Amino acid sequence: MNAEIRNAKEKLRVQFAELANSFERELRNVTAGLSALDALELDEQRAEVERMLEQVLPPIKASLGDIEKVERECQEANVEENDHTIFTLDDLLFELELVSASVTKKLAFIENQAVSRQHTHLTPAQLEEFESTFRFFDKDGTNTLTVPELGGALASLGIIYSDEDTEQIHLQLTANFGSVSYDAFLTFLVSAARAS
Repeated sequence: MNAEIRNAKEKLRVQFAELANSFERELRNVTAGLSALDALELDEQRAEVERMLEQVLPPIKASLGDIEKVERECQEANVEENDHTIFTLDDLLFELELVSASVTKKLAFIENQAVSRQHTHLTPAQLEEFESTFRFFDKDGTNTLTVPELGGALASLGIIYSDEDTEQIHLQLTANFGSVSYDAFLTFLVSAARAS
């Protein structure tokens, strides 16, 4: 009887480990794919990142259901230690969150690069400064700026407006662009530079 229980527990450990290790490998492949993107043209990068978001990450995320099921079975069988893997379900959830955020940020970065290329009269140093400022103040990672984020970004570039003026600028940019996207931000900076 004890041997059967030990075998059943071992089987659960191996099953969980195979699923967990495979899941982590898939996430590593996505991360490696992101790293390899820099060798591609911008349009190819965008297409590949969109494919990751639409076709690669959803099945990986869906496979969590199987891992959760086996983890429940492990808990019910009082299986605590697992020598076959270093990963727990919480580890995998955390890793998935990090990789998903990286892919989303990469897409925003690529889109911002495409916008930057349209503003060719700016120097590469200016573009880099504006892009890093935008990313720094985009605290919620939406690739858009709220009124306080816009005020902070402009102030960090030495462009100071009152709260009311910043709100007006935000309203105007939102009316013209739908939101204060990187394109809207860059367009405003270019027009502000021309006006001064």
